[in-house]
Amino acid sequence: TKNVVDEIEDCISQGYTDFFFAEDTFNINKKKVMDFCNEVKKRRLEFSWCCKARIHGLDFETLDNMAETGCYLINFGVETGTDRGLKLLQKGTTTEEIRQVFTWCRKLKIKTFAYFIIGHPFEKSKKDIMDNIDFLISIEPDYCNINLLNPIPCTELFDEGVQKGLLT
Repeated sequence: TKNVVDEIEDCISQGYTDFFFAEDTFNINKKKVMDFCNEVKKRRLEFSWCCKARIHGLDFETLDNMAETGCYLINFGVETGTDRGLKLLQKGTTTEEIRQVFTWCRKLKIKTFAYFIIGHPFEKSKKDIMDNIDFLISIEPDYCNINLLNPIPCTELFDEGVQKGLLT
């Protein structure tokens, strides 16, 4: 943590004011995030930043500390809007937890970016897809990105598509 904040401090001295943490698991360890925020506060550094984060395990205290240290946007890979889909994707979260985190972000004035994927194998009908989109609208992200599922070779999903004769 100290090394990361040292680098940020060096960048600030060169005139940089905004940082993006592209680490997919930025908040996988609450202590790491809190240590980072505490170090930023201790040094009284002022800068803006955004990150990618997981819904799983994110709480109000962590978000509040992130906001206090300049976090203004969080990118979330929500992927789908059903508990069944979240379980099948092994996201480790529920639709209720997603709603709560997006509500907290609005309260703390942290903008949200929600990434969704349409076309999962568990989406069997137009209604399934529309329910997914309705969930996206209901959580009120500031930004969203909706992609079509694109199975990548050497993944479980791709192999399943080959077995079912849907992919070659």
